[in-house]
Amino acid sequence: MVAIATTAATAATIVKFIGNISARQYDELPCFFADKATWWTAGNPALEGDSGGSQDALAHVNVLKAAKVYTDYSFTIKNQVTEKNKSIIEGQVIGDGPQALHYVNNITMAFTLDNLNKITLVHEYADRIQINWLLKYLKDHNITLT
Repeated sequence: MVAIATTAATAATIVKFIGNISARQYDELPCFFADKATWWTAGNPALEGDSGGSQDALAHVNVLKAAKVYTDYSFTIKNQVTEKNKSIIEGQVIGDGPQALHYVNNITMAFTLDNLNKITLVHEYADRIQINWLLKYLKDHNITLT
C-alpha cells in the first residue's frame, strides 16, 4: 500500500522541521528531505552578499548553520496553512548577540512533501533588506560566520 500525504501529517512534519531549525539541531534536518530535494531562496546572486536561486536542500542546511553566530536564536511559526502535501508558513527569526546584535526577519516559506511526508521542495522568501543589514553589521563588527 502506498502512503498518501494528509493535511495533518504534512502540517506536523513542517512544525517539527522548523522546531529543529529553531533548536539549531541541524544534524536532524537531512531526515526530513526526499532524495534530490530542492531549496529555493528569493534573491539575486549577482549582487554582492546576496543569494538566491535553487540548490540541493541538504547543501542549504550548511547555510542555516550560520545561526551559530547568535547567542540566542529562535524561529517561530506565526501562521500555517496546509492542504494535503503542501504547506505555507509565515515565520519569524530572532537572533540576539554577540555584542548588541538584535536581528529580526519575517520569512514566508512554501513546502511540498511527497507521499512519505518527506520535503521535496522549499521556497523561502526572507526579507532581503534585513539579511543585507545583518551582513553589513557582521562585517562592521568583525564578526565572522565561520
